[in-house]
Amino acid sequence: MLCGKLSAGVPAVITSLQGNLLEIHEWVGLIATAIVILHWLWSVADSVDGGSLRALFPWGARGRQNVIEDLMVLRRIRLPLRDHGEPGLAGLIHGLGLLCVSAMAVTGSIIFFLLGPEGFQWPAMITLLDLHAFISAFVWVYWLAHVGIALLHWLAGHEVIRLIFNPRRTGE
Repeated sequence: MLCGKLSAGVPAVITSLQGNLLEIHEWVGLIATAIVILHWLWSVADSVDGGSLRALFPWGARGRQNVIEDLMVLRRIRLPLRDHGEPGLAGLIHGLGLLCVSAMAVTGSIIFFLLGPEGFQWPAMITLLDLHAFISAFVWVYWLAHVGIALLHWLAGHEVIRLIFNPRRTGE
């Protein structure tokens, strides 16, 4: 929200509370960026044996077919459920979410490391702030939908919540 106000022409004078919140935002963002980088490294390493990236981005024939099948299940107002790591709609949604979060992490990191003590020195920085704010809308929609769908699966009796928090993922 601060980004939108700054790019809309409001002076870049902020209160101490806003400054503290911005600093917390920056540190949380840097920690989130580190987590996103680790997730990408883990996904690439897991893909050596044909795993994670194929599930996150099901562009192969089998993955596309699974996505279509999952969409057909949704048409019948039922929740599709696949084995962990099998390509399908859930993996595709996770992959798109990872791309959005990655784009937000990249734009936020660029802003953090290029923003000088005098504030926004280049017009391109305002554009980057606007892009960062624009992407954040998609990330919020993704997180809210992600939690909502997980709760729907839980209400339907699927064990997805337990599998999310179980480090030894049974059924693999």
